[in-house]
Amino acid sequence: MMITRRILVWGLLLGACSHDSARTATEPVPGDQMAMSCPPLPTRIWKLTPEQYSHTVATLIPGAGRAGDRLRASLFWPEGPFRNRAAVLAMSQPHVDQLFETAVWLSEMALREPARLHPCLASLQDHPGCVRAFIGSFASRAFRRPLHKEEEARYLAFWDEQSALYDTRTALALFVRAVLLSPHFLYRFELGPEEAPPGLVELTAHERASALSYLLTDGPPDAELMAAADRNELGTQEQMVAQARRLLARPGLARGVDKFFEELLQLGDVPTLTKTRAYFPTFTSQVAADLAEETRRFIRYVLWEDGGHLHTLLTANYSLLNGRLSQFYQVPGATGEEYVRVELPNSRHAGLLTHGSLLASLASEKETRPVARGKFIRERLLCQAIPPPPPDVNAVPPADNRMRTQRERLARHAADASCRGCHVLMDPLGLALENFDAAGLFRTQEYGKPIDASGMLVGVGAPQHFVGAPGLAAVLAAAPETTACFARMAFAYAYGLPTESCAAEAVVRQFAASGGNVMDLLIHLATAPELYRRWRPAEE
Repeated sequence: MMITRRILVWGLLLGACSHDSARTATEPVPGDQMAMSCPPLPTRIWKLTPEQYSHTVATLIPGAGRAGDRLRASLFWPEGPFRNRAAVLAMSQPHVDQLFETAVWLSEMALREPARLHPCLASLQDHPGCVRAFIGSFASRAFRRPLHKEEEARYLAFWDEQSALYDTRTALALFVRAVLLSPHFLYRFELGPEEAPPGLVELTAHERASALSYLLTDGPPDAELMAAADRNELGTQEQMVAQARRLLARPGLARGVDKFFEELLQLGDVPTLTKTRAYFPTFTSQVAADLAEETRRFIRYVLWEDGGHLHTLLTANYSLLNGRLSQFYQVPGATGEEYVRVELPNSRHAGLLTHGSLLASLASEKETRPVARGKFIRERLLCQAIPPPPPDVNAVPPADNRMRTQRERLARHAADASCRGCHVLMDPLGLALENFDAAGLFRTQEYGKPIDASGMLVGVGAPQHFVGAPGLAAVLAAAPETTACFARMAFAYAYGLPTESCAAEAVVRQFAASGGNVMDLLIHLATAPELYRRWRPAEE
């Protein structure tokens, strides 16, 4: 027990290290290291997110399921769309306790059927050679790299100590527990070779493999990628691009891509949405889950089967529906459980902005929230932050008296000087989506009055007029600010760093040059030389 507690303390210390190392992104770089167009990214240590923990454990312990879900309650989540920022996923005492309890549970579960860990463990008697080989293999796969000789010797010594005190099953469980509590399992290291001096360093082959895999698949390197790292065949950009394309060949493996869009579009909460049944009797829990799945499948379809451009994501007049959603939207074209491509009316629908998942999540249980919808567009699609309302301003929206439309109720924002500056950026964008009610269903009237969904997009060059969701989507898709924002969001997700930096601007330029091709952007983020060339600060 003492050794596992000691490892946990080590992990706690490294949690603080992950916070400090992320800060080095803003440190000045000496002039003789400035051959690159931008200062190099910092070396750092990332803690696995709960999803990454689940995916990594699943490769080690069959049947572990979503073990990382046990760790969510004790994590502090940062502000902003993405939860994988290295600087904020540090340890806390409650999180340390949950890690320990989860490791105990996993180790006990793993040893209920030892043969699932390795076939030769079917009989735990008289197989010392098998056990010792398993120890090295298990720890190496858990750490996503070969063990150092000293590490292997230490784990074998630990095994000898435990097997002298306990039966083989218990000793193996203690070994599994120790590995799952090691910082080399709990963290992703991007530090370069241990022997390298401070300054510019190249990540090791196994660090490259992990960086590539966790970005694109949200999980550890597969056997082929690990073998390439073992052979030191990840040293060129061409080799990295080939591996990235392989990992992206099948959308079902690209869980990192799914995760980026899920967090950007807030899809994770959609299946739990509820609506007032008296107003929306067809909005059920199953429909809510289907809405999230519709958006996931639409994104995959655009990326893998329809060119992969941001413009298509924002303006496509089709979606992927099953029979329930076809009935829910009252759009014919799908039956049964299978999701199929269904063409939608051009005058109503246009890409992600008209997906029920987004519209329903940015609404209350019974009415739309144009301000929230507009704020989402301004912040997530244009990267323009909206400050909180002044403390002396009543930010509670006018009550719904079932008589005035949302546009009429929000008119006071334009008349109030303390509100006008921010709400002119949000309200017109949200009101453009008023043809869709709080459940995401199309409508033409509100309280018997025709809906006016026209507006003006300001703050992105010359003001541009639009009408309705399709008009707004077309204006946004054509705006350079939208393309730049998407690239910055992808940069923030990929590297866990702020979006305002020289490195981020280089990604913006690349994405614009590609014509807004999202797949090219993902491959660039996963394989750019800048990702693997880091700045290691001197020891303080």
